[in-house]
Amino acid sequence: MDNLKELLIANKKTVILVGVLILLGILGGIALFGVIGVLIGPLILALTIVLLEIFLGNEVEKGS
Repeated sequence: MDNLKELLIANKKTVILVGVLILLGILGGIALFGVIGVLIGPLILALTIVLLEIFLGNEVEKGS
């Protein structure tokens, strides 16, 4: 039962974090690109996160 509670708490934190990231992407996109930034902002943010994960993942593999 404790595992289930921890999973639900982690999911709530993840959902909040993802929502905040999407909001930041949209607002940043609008600030930089205007109305089309609603689409471009989150796309650039998602690509940046994926590229960082790939880069950091490769660095961890090289170090071990």
